[in-house]
This record gives sequence, C-alpha cells and structure tokens, in this order.
Amino acid sequence: MAMKLTTRYKKLSLWNKIGFWGAIASIVGLLITLGTSLLLHSGSQDDQQDGQFVEYIGEITSLPESGYLDVYYPVPFSRTPELNWIEEPAGYEMVEQRKDGFRIMFLTSFPGNDYYKYRVRGSVEK
Repeated sequence: MAMKLTTRYKKLSLWNKIGFWGAIASIVGLLITLGTSLLLHSGSQDDQQDGQFVEYIGEITSLPESGYLDVYYPVPFSRTPELNWIEEPAGYEMVEQRKDGFRIMFLTSFPGNDYYKYRVRGSVEK
C-alpha cells in the first residue's frame, strides 16, 4: 500500500528534512529569478512603444580635414540610440551622441583607413 506524503515526511531524518526544504527554497528562488528577469526584459521594450524599432548599419567612407566628424542618421530616433562599432576607428573620442547622429574627434591625424562601419539601434517615430 502507498504511504501518505505526511507519513513519509515524518519518517525522514533531520538532515533529509533540511535537504528537502533546501531544495524547495532553491526551486522558489529560481522561479523568482526567472520571473524577475522576464519582467525586466519585457520592461526594457518601452523603446518599442515610442514607435518602430529600427537597426541601421552606417558607413563612414571619407574623413574631414579637421579632427571632427559629424555623422547624421537617415531618420532621427525618438531617443538617443544604442551605437556600436563594427569597424572601429583607431584613436578617436566620442564628443556627442544625439537622436539624429553623433560627433567624434580623431586624436591622430592618420586614424588608420577611410572606411568605418557602425550599427545603431533604437526606435523612430511612426
């Protein structure tokens, strides 16, 4: 005959009971962690509520004679987008990053080559 769950629990030693409750606490902690991460992830999509989410890959094919370069996106973003370099120039400093573009300053007169790629991601107005 099958034993009731409460009868089985009563027959456990003290260390087995501690292990049982430790396993329950671990499972509850894991569920809380997963639930929190799902809530935080869905909360980070507020950029998509502003408009359409866009990823744009741009190229810089020529450098100005001065040390500054202003780059403008084809369509302004609703907030300052996330900017990542695919092919990063050597010896530069980000001066300003805006909704419609960014400005960099080259610290050397010969930054390497004349071709750089960047990726921006963010939301644009509908």
